[in-house]
Amino acid sequence: MGKRVLCCGTFDYLHPGHISFLQQAGAHGAELYVVVARDENVKRIKERYPDQAEEERKANLEKLDLVDDVRLGYPG
Repeated sequence: MGKRVLCCGTFDYLHPGHISFLQQAGAHGAELYVVVARDENVKRIKERYPDQAEEERKANLEKLDLVDDVRLGYPG
């Protein structure tokens, strides 16, 4: 088994910058795991909710072949 790489973020409106970030991160290991920030945590940190709900953002990332596993972050 190779090295696992972990990326975290909001990933609201998945765009080419996100794809580039994930490709670069994935190049550092054999597996790429992504944690999607919860709506409530985004609100607390950025003082606004993301435009896309957490489940939609997670589903968009799961469609990418370069990501091995996507999970929602801790709710607290």
